[in-house]
Formats: sequence, structure tokens, C-alpha cells
Amino acid sequence: MLQAQRMQVPYNAWDDVSDDKDAGDTPDIKALSAEEIAVIDRRAARTLARTVVVQLSASGAVALAAWLVAGPMAGFSALVGAAACAIPNVLLALRLLFGMIGGGSASPATVLLGEFIKLVLTACLLGLAVKFGRDVLVWPALLVGLVVALKSYYWLLLFKDS
Repeated sequence: MLQAQRMQVPYNAWDDVSDDKDAGDTPDIKALSAEEIAVIDRRAARTLARTVVVQLSASGAVALAAWLVAGPMAGFSALVGAAACAIPNVLLALRLLFGMIGGGSASPATVLLGEFIKLVLTACLLGLAVKFGRDVLVWPALLVGLVVALKSYYWLLLFKDS
């Protein structure tokens, strides 16, 4: 029959640390003023708008390039692939922008739920494209358009101004 053995736990120095608030080693936390909050909100709104503009520009550029290289159906297919990613992204950005304009702030739960809805909507738009455009879509162009729209954020990192 197995007998329970006592397990020896090594000494942990953190066990002796008290949660005393008067210890004096906590950093001072400064509340933000209304002007500082307004500056942060403006910067966030500008970055959000810049992200949408870059994604839409990249989507248009890849559709034009596909059209010039492989014809109008390839351009249309690239645009469909890019739009499947860009449309949900624009909707989430507008939701966040209107939330900032309205004086509210986006909680982490709101952003997480928005990202989930964005993924589901992207999958639905791609499914609709497959269902209704099966015979006319140029698949490599659609996939290139989707990838370019998904990865357009990297252009923001390259040209970051702050």
C-alpha cells in the first residue's frame, strides 16, 4: 500500500515579505490630468486612423497590381481577399473611435470581444466569397490580397514617427 510522504518545500524569501502599505517602497502614482488624457486619446485616435488608412491603401495597391499583372478578375479577387480583412478592421476601428469621441474608453473586454467578432466576420466574408465567387475568383490573387491586408501593419512599424 502506498503511504503519503511529506514533501519538503524549499524556503522562499517572498514568504516573509509583508503586504504592509506603509513600507515606503511603493512608487508614487500620479493621476493624469484632463489635458494628459486628451493628448493620449488624440494620439490613439491618430494611430487608429493611420492604421486603417495604411490597410486600405495597401489593399487598393495590391488590387491594382494584380489587375495590371494578371487582368481584371485577378484585381477583383485581390480586392475581395483584402476586403475580407479590411472591412471588419474598419468596423472595429470605428467602434473604438466613436467610443473615444463619446468620452468613454475601451475596456480590455470590449477590445477582446471586438477582435473575436472581427475574426468571425473575416471568416464569414471569406466563406461568402468562396460560395458566390467560386467560378470567377483567382485564388492566388485572393490569397495575396488577404495576406497583404493582414500584414499591412508592418508598414506602420517601418515609418513610425514617435
